[in-house]
Amino acid sequence: MLFISGLNAFQVRPYLGQDLLINIKPTTTLEFFHDTDVEEDPDFSSKMNGVSFFQDINVEMALFREWSVELSLGTGVTKKRDWGYDHFFVCGRYLFFSDLLGDPFSLSVGLSFQHASKDAVEDFLSYHNGRFEYAAHLAIGKEWSCDSFWTWRLWTALGFGQAERGSPWIWTKSGLESNWWDYASAGISCETRLGLANHPLNLFEPFHGYGSIGYRAVRVGGYYKTVVKYGELEFNYSYQPWERNYPKSVHSLKAELVIPFGL
Repeated sequence: MLFISGLNAFQVRPYLGQDLLINIKPTTTLEFFHDTDVEEDPDFSSKMNGVSFFQDINVEMALFREWSVELSLGTGVTKKRDWGYDHFFVCGRYLFFSDLLGDPFSLSVGLSFQHASKDAVEDFLSYHNGRFEYAAHLAIGKEWSCDSFWTWRLWTALGFGQAERGSPWIWTKSGLESNWWDYASAGISCETRLGLANHPLNLFEPFHGYGSIGYRAVRVGGYYKTVVKYGELEFNYSYQPWERNYPKSVHSLKAELVIPFGL
């Protein structure tokens, strides 16, 4: 359930990659924060700070111009637990409309499933709702082009999820991106998370995931991607300016290498 701009950075844009091209994406993410918005007193809250380090391997492939499949395996280490397995994630998307093929806009829908380890779920720094998470999402966008290159993209996505326990959650993400003749691209985004439970975050009690927590969070960020010898290299930074029942003022730094293989 991690922020899309951080871990589990699966594609939510209503655009698919090149047909029958496999993209392997090793990703490293560093997150740090200074305190946590919890029910307890401020002195206890100020001690709940830390640094987390995560690594993912994502594999993505588009099929027949309309379908896309993405798999992810993640590991991590936080202040609360040692290095180990964090999650396995799978996502499928279908492109209903494409402005690249003459439609007035692009529209995609997707379904995803994630399994997380027991240690990761019980770690409030890994942001999982439960061990088994299911989600549906929809994205709509518009692309502008010059010759054979896209120059600007504007898109927004909405998702709804449910774990095996607790209440559902809703997320949104919107982005504006610019491309320079496919040699480099950059973008800004805003993402929100809304847990529909009504319990506060209480770290004096056993923690079993965010599924029972009424959390709120907003993140803003940006990325820069450039072509390198073996593919593309992307750098991403995001900041969390507002939250409830969540780690406060989270900074996230991510580096991702995209290595393409054609079938």
